[in-house]
Order: sequence, then C-alpha cells, then structure tokens
Amino acid sequence: MDHDHRSLAISTYNRCWEILDGEDRSDPAMDELVGCAFTSRYHWGIAGGIQEAVIGDWMIGRAAAEAATTRPAVFGPLAWAFAKAAEDAAFLDRPDWLHASAAEGLARVATVLGDADRRATWLEEATIRVAAIGDPEDRAVIASQLDELR
Repeated sequence: MDHDHRSLAISTYNRCWEILDGEDRSDPAMDELVGCAFTSRYHWGIAGGIQEAVIGDWMIGRAAAEAATTRPAVFGPLAWAFAKAAEDAAFLDRPDWLHASAAEGLARVATVLGDADRRATWLEEATIRVAAIGDPEDRAVIASQLDELR
C-alpha cells in the first residue's frame, strides 16, 4: 500500500483539534478523537522523528483525557500512560516548549482523573517550564493550554 504517511499524520492530528474545539462530547465523538490521535501517532512514527512521536503521544494523552471525562475507567489509564510517555521522551534533547507541553499534558490528565496531588505537582512544574520557554509565541500557546486547567 502506498500511503503519504506525513499527510495522514497531519490530517488526523488536525481532526483531533477539530473535535477538541467542537462541542460534541458523545461517546462516538470521543471514540473518533482517540482513534484519530492513535492514527496520527502511527503515521508520524513512519514519517516523522522523535519530536513528532512525542507530540503524538501527547495528543493521545490529551484525547484520552477528554474521553475520560465521561468514561474514566476506560480512558483514564490510557491518558496517563501516553502523557507520561510524552514527558519521559520530551527530555531527550527536545525544544523547551515541548518540555512545557509534556508537563501540561500530565497536569491535564491528573485534573480529569481528580488526582489533586499529581495535578498540583504538574501544574507547578508546567508553570515553571512555560516561564522558561524562550520564544514568546511558543510560550503563549502552551500558556493558553495551561490556563484551561486553572
């Protein structure tokens, strides 16, 4: 099969954002969201590098966290596992915004799961990392995501 893995990775990642930015939180919409996140991650695994893999893991964590708002037993562990994978890989010589994004992902999952201790830890860590982002535009993007959790 001849696929344009990069195009598929981008289109399914963008579809994740369309669903996240929309209002439909039905089970089928959340299933599509998680499916698109996995599909994007798969194709980035072929067409991208480590940075894209980290972003893909972060998106799976983000998507599963959103789905966990209504089905925590199904998606909660998945959300934590992929957010943690993104965090673990983000420190392998990655950009400062990616470090901050990974911490934001863990704070988001902890918030959704109602884990107050982890939430506090990762909100604090994400706040520190956001402040350390050198590029103002990158800082603003991650800060806005972090603000959603406050």
